[in-house]
Amino acid sequence: MSGGFTALTPDDPREVGGYVLRARLGVGGMGRVYLAFSPGGRALAVKVVRSEHAEDEEFRRRFAQEVAAAQRVQGLYTVPVVDADPGAALPWLATAYVPGPSLRHAVHEHGPFPESAVLRLLAGVAEGLVAVHASGVVHRDLTPANVLLAEDGPRVIDFGIAHAAAATSLTRTGISVGTPAFMAPEQVRGRSVTPAVDVFALGHLAVFAATGRSAFGEGNREAMFFRILGEPPDLAGCPERIRPLVLRCLAKEPAERPSPGEVLAQVAGLAGPASPGRWLPAPVAASLPAYDASAHRSTTAAPDVTAGSGTRVDHAPTGFDGTRVDHRPAAYPPAQVGYRSTRTPPGHGSGRGALFTGFAIIAAALLVLALGPGKVWDTATGLFDDAGATTTTVATTTAEPPATPVDTLAAGCAEAIESITAFKELPRSGDWTSGVAGLQHLATGLAAAGRAATNTEVRAAVESMATDLTTALGHGLTGDGEQFLAMLDKIATDGDALITACQGTR
Repeated sequence: MSGGFTALTPDDPREVGGYVLRARLGVGGMGRVYLAFSPGGRALAVKVVRSEHAEDEEFRRRFAQEVAAAQRVQGLYTVPVVDADPGAALPWLATAYVPGPSLRHAVHEHGPFPESAVLRLLAGVAEGLVAVHASGVVHRDLTPANVLLAEDGPRVIDFGIAHAAAATSLTRTGISVGTPAFMAPEQVRGRSVTPAVDVFALGHLAVFAATGRSAFGEGNREAMFFRILGEPPDLAGCPERIRPLVLRCLAKEPAERPSPGEVLAQVAGLAGPASPGRWLPAPVAASLPAYDASAHRSTTAAPDVTAGSGTRVDHAPTGFDGTRVDHRPAAYPPAQVGYRSTRTPPGHGSGRGALFTGFAIIAAALLVLALGPGKVWDTATGLFDDAGATTTTVATTTAEPPATPVDTLAAGCAEAIESITAFKELPRSGDWTSGVAGLQHLATGLAAAGRAATNTEVRAAVESMATDLTTALGHGLTGDGEQFLAMLDKIATDGDALITACQGTR
């Protein structure tokens, strides 16, 4: 089947809530998406939640709330939720089917959009956000995969729905569902979510559509967070006339971003009134017939399968759209209803989870500063390399090394371990100066060892310690205070081995 249609397999259900399923549209971490038709013949996208979520009563409660909120949204550039059953054995919802590709797929397949199409995209998505926000909903996960491209304009999908899984996952593991590359700075910091987060994502969508690239580069989650928080967006290739608006949307502070209504007004000033007719680039428009669902209206069901096997939903590692990855929640505090783990959720009890997030961001900046000019952190090997080398990096810097040098590698590591130990004992309101200084000394020592060590034992110890520091920063950036503490303990142990190795070279 073409246009995103995949034949049903023996593992797929044949009917959900009275709707006969005709094809599969996608698979993701929340479940599977199927093509079906209403009694009147309208094509629908039926989204069936996977069993892991279905077994959680807290998820069901939140899912019902988010579905009810989504059903209030009425807009020309949104996709209506037409039916749902949060109480079904496997909860599901049905939305209108949009006969077109996602923005992500269109750009990946056919390349960046011209300026005129980017402006139409901005206008349509902004108008969709006006409707979403007017209904009291914040999308929270506006990405190229959640914007579908129809012949008469873009459509915003999945507004609010993913938050049910996000909040429920938090109660179990401290991790939620979302897309780090499109998070606003306040989401990364764990602050309250407002409609401004969707405007930030809107600016990012424009950059992606115009250039085919992320506004904050590529890389792992920590790299993306670092750039979102502290670096300006990369607008190379973005049309000059659009750049001022995009920069406003991507402002670090929510109060400095325009509202969706202001975006609409500015786009109108740039492009003039929208005229009827084709708005998509020719190759994308030519692909639309492949998404026509009418050919599947009378498709016969797949061969019979054994009882029960047709209702299972795989535990896929991604979201409904197949793109999301795990990250910390941005808004609501973790609910205790249905929490089934004996592990204390990060951030509760001692309250260190959120504090470690801020500390780790500071530590990451100090780490980069300590590397000196032209050095980058290679997360694949845990070592340092020259800028421009083929490595996956967190950041680069042209800053000078710290003013206070470490006299010897051994002394620097010893001081770092002492400071880390002191840091772990600090109360919530304590002075973190020693902890920051400790990691600064540690980063300086590791950078020196990574560049100059020839002794096998020293290099092995450096690699182990550098890898653990990277892992610790990752846990800190995602707010997992418990794992952050555990990694600090391991860094201290590795530090003893490094000190021994360094002393052996004297």
